[in-house]
Amino acid sequence: MKKPIHYEKKEVKCIFLINIRKHHLFLHQEVSQFMMKLMADTGTINMLSQTKTFEEFVIYAKKLW
Repeated sequence: MKKPIHYEKKEVKCIFLINIRKHHLFLHQEVSQFMMKLMADTGTINMLSQTKTFEEFVIYAKKLW
């Protein structure tokens, strides 16, 4: 997001939409673990929120994965 928004008194910098098909429990678990790891690292969140392109975002996200 270009400018953070506030939701329930918290600053929101990134919004993720995750589309997982029914019966893909393993993928859901992997994505959930990745999101928990991401949310625990404010440095990475700040870095991801400053990316300008989707490609740049993917490069940084893959380093975390």
